[in-house]
Amino acid sequence: MSEKLNVFISYAREDGRDYADHLYRAFSERGIAAWRDERNINPYQDFSGEIEKAIEDSTHVVACLTPSIAQRKDSFVRREILYAQGWQKPITPLLMPGFDKRHIPTLINHLTWMEFQEFGEDFPHLLQRLGRNETFVPSTQQDPFQDYLHALYKDVVSFLDSTVFSLITLHSEATPEVVKPREVRARALPMGFKGLAVKQETSQPDQSYFDSFHNAYDYFGGRLLLLGDPGAGKTTTLMAFAREAIAQRLDDSTLPLPIVAPVASYITGSGLSVGGWLANLNSYLNATTIDQLLQQGKLLLLLDGLDELESEYVVTGGASDEITGKEGAVIERFDPRKRFLENLAQLNPVNKVLVTCRVKDFDEINTQVSLNGAITLQPLDDEQMAEYLRDQPALLSAIQTDEGLREMSRTPLLLSLLTYAYAGLGAKTAALGDLSKSPGELRWEIFSTYIQRRYEREQMRSSHPPAYSLEAIYEVLGQVFFYYMTKVFKTSLKRRIVFNGTEFPIQQNDAFVELVQRLHLIVPVRPKVYRFIHLLLRDHFLLAYCRKMLHSSDTTPRIEAAQGLSLVKDSLAVETLIESINDTDPIVRATAVKSLSTLAEVASDTLMELFDSTTNPRMRQVAVSVLSRSPKPPQRDWFLNLLSDSDDIIRRLAVEALYWWQKSDEVVTALMRVAPEDHNLWVRDSALRVLAKSQNVRAVDILADALWNSRYDNAKFDAMKALAAMPVEQIREPILRVADRVINLSLLRDLIVLLGELGDVRAIPILKTHLQHPNSFVQRDAKAALEKLGYKEET
Repeated sequence: MSEKLNVFISYAREDGRDYADHLYRAFSERGIAAWRDERNINPYQDFSGEIEKAIEDSTHVVACLTPSIAQRKDSFVRREILYAQGWQKPITPLLMPGFDKRHIPTLINHLTWMEFQEFGEDFPHLLQRLGRNETFVPSTQQDPFQDYLHALYKDVVSFLDSTVFSLITLHSEATPEVVKPREVRARALPMGFKGLAVKQETSQPDQSYFDSFHNAYDYFGGRLLLLGDPGAGKTTTLMAFAREAIAQRLDDSTLPLPIVAPVASYITGSGLSVGGWLANLNSYLNATTIDQLLQQGKLLLLLDGLDELESEYVVTGGASDEITGKEGAVIERFDPRKRFLENLAQLNPVNKVLVTCRVKDFDEINTQVSLNGAITLQPLDDEQMAEYLRDQPALLSAIQTDEGLREMSRTPLLLSLLTYAYAGLGAKTAALGDLSKSPGELRWEIFSTYIQRRYEREQMRSSHPPAYSLEAIYEVLGQVFFYYMTKVFKTSLKRRIVFNGTEFPIQQNDAFVELVQRLHLIVPVRPKVYRFIHLLLRDHFLLAYCRKMLHSSDTTPRIEAAQGLSLVKDSLAVETLIESINDTDPIVRATAVKSLSTLAEVASDTLMELFDSTTNPRMRQVAVSVLSRSPKPPQRDWFLNLLSDSDDIIRRLAVEALYWWQKSDEVVTALMRVAPEDHNLWVRDSALRVLAKSQNVRAVDILADALWNSRYDNAKFDAMKALAAMPVEQIREPILRVADRVINLSLLRDLIVLLGELGDVRAIPILKTHLQHPNSFVQRDAKAALEKLGYKEET
C-alpha cells in the first residue's frame, strides 16, 4: 500500500494546521507519501501552481473539515477540492472536532465522510479506506459549463506553474564549496495596488491602496483596468485571480462564467465581434453561446495585454501598385487599442471585465473607458524585498548596497529572475553592482544567467543531454520573434508553431517546444499556442539575435538587425544601434538612426552622454537629432545651451527641439536672439517658425519683419498665421511697417485681408496700390479691405 499511495492533505490554515501536520507525520511514519502546504503565504498572493501540481501527482485527497470552512465561503479548501474533482481524484472528507456535519460543503455532500474525533482510533480506519483504492465519485451538481471550467482551470494552473513567480523552490547545484545541492525556500512576492476611479459618476474615493487584487476587484465592482510597468506582474495577477474565479464558479453556478483571452489575438480590422473573437479562441464555447451570455451580462472577461495590440492600423482602398508595391489610398487610420476598448463599451455593462495594460501604453491611448476603476501595481519597497530575500544574504546585501541594482529589483519579475539565477552564487552576485549603472547590461546579465541556470538544471535532471544546445535555443527563438516583429520573413519553412496567437515558421519539432517549456521560457495558452513567460524575455532573445546579425559580413542582415532593434525598448539596444551609426554601409547607418528615433525615450541618457563624450560631428548630430524627437522636460536647458554650438546643424536641431517648450519665456527670449542674429539662414528661419507657433506678443516685430526678409515661404506663412491670431493693437504698427514689401502672391492676399481688419486708415495708401495689381483676386481683396476701412474707390 505504501508504494502506491500519495495523499494530498487539504486543510484550512486558520484552524486545521495541527490536524494536517499530525496526519502528515502519521503517513510518513508508515512510509506513505503525503503532501500538505507548509508555506506561510496569503492565498490571494499565491502565484504558483504548487498546490494544484501536488493534487495532480496524488492518488487520494483527504480534506480536513474544520469550523472555519463552514463559516467562510471563500475557504481555499474548496478550491483544492474542486481541482481534485477536475482530475477525478478520490476524495475523503474528515469531520474534525467542532465541525457540524450539517455544514458539509455542497460540492462534497455526495461523498461518504468520516468522523475524525479521536486520532488514535480513527486513523487506522482512514488507512483501511485509502487502501481499498476507492474510485472517483462525480459531483451531483449540474452545470452545463463544468467541462469547460475544469479544462480552463487546468490551463490556468499550467500557466502559473510555468511562470517565474512560481519558482518557490530554488535549486543551487553542487559547487566546490558546497558538498551537495541544497534547496532555498523563497517567499511569495507581495503585491501592492494603487487604485483610481475612472468613471466620474462613481461615489468611490479618488484613490485607495489595496494589499490584494481580490480586494481591488470587489471595491470597483468587478470592472477595472490592471496597469503596471513591464515585469510588474500584470499577467500573473490576472491568471491567479482567474484561478479563484473559476473555482468559485464551479462552486456556485450563479456566478459569472470566466473567459481568459490574450488581447494580442484580437485581429484588428477583421470585423469580428467580441463574442466572435472569443469563440475563435475556445473549443468549448461557440459564438452563439458567448453572445447570449454577453447579452445577459453573465460573463467575467479576463483580457490580458491590451498593450500588445499595435498602436496604429491603416485601412487602404484600391489596388496596389504592381511596380512599387505601394498600397492604395488610405481610407482610415485608427488606434486598435482604443477601438478594442470602444468595442468592450458596447457590451452589457453587467458583465464583469478585467483588462491589463502597461501604464505607458494606456497613457498613449488617452481615452475614457467604460469601467469603474484602474489599479496600478506598485513597485516593491525595501521591506518587501528584504523579506523575500531573507534566505539569500549575498543577494540581499548586493541589493541593499547598490542603488541601481535595488531600483531595478523593485520589479517583481526581475527580482524573481535575479533570485533564481543567483541563488548560491555569492561571488558572482557581488559583481552585479558593477553593472547597475548600465540598466541594459544588468538586465542582459540577469536574463542570461537565468536561462543558463535553467538549462544547466535541465542537463542534470536527465542522463541524456537536452536535444538542443543553448546556442540553438537562442538562435531559433530569436529568429522566430525577429520575423514576427519585423515582418521580414522571406522563406517558407515546412513546420509551423504558434506563438502569441500568431503562426510562425520554425524548423524544429515538438521536442524543441517541450524543451523550452521545461526551461520556463514559454507557456501554453491553449493546445499548440504558446507565449513567452514575459515580453521582456522575448525582447532578450530578439536582442541577442539582432546583435549577432549586426556582425554579419552581408549587408542585408545588418540592415534587418538595425530595423529589429527598434522594437527592443532597452538601453542595450540603444548602445548597439549607436555602434551601427559607424557602419560601412550607408543604408545600415540610416536604418540605425531611424531605429534610434523610435527609441528616443529610453535612449535619452545614453545619447546625452554620447554627445558630451565625442568629437565626431556626425555622432553629435545624430544624438541631438534623435533627442529632439521625444524630448523630456529636464532637457530644455540642455537644448538652450546648444543654441551657441559651433555646428550649424546642431543649432538648428536644438531650435526645432525647443518647439516642445514654445510657451516658455526663457525659450522665447533665446529664440528672439537667434532669429535675427544667427549667421545661418536655416537656423534663423527655424527659430522664426517656433516663435510663430508660440504666438508670443513679444515676438511681433521679429515675425512682422519675417514677412518680407525671410528666405523661406513656410516661415513667412507661419509668421502671418501667428500675427493674425494676435490682438490688433499689438500688431498694427509692425504690420504697417512691412506691408508694402511683401511680394508672395498667397501671402500678399492674406496680408491684405489682415490690413482691412486692422481698422487703421494708414493702410489705405498701401491697399490702393493693389487695386491695379495684375492678379484679379488681389484686386478684389484690396477693394474689400478698403471698404472695411471706409474708403470708396473714386469713379
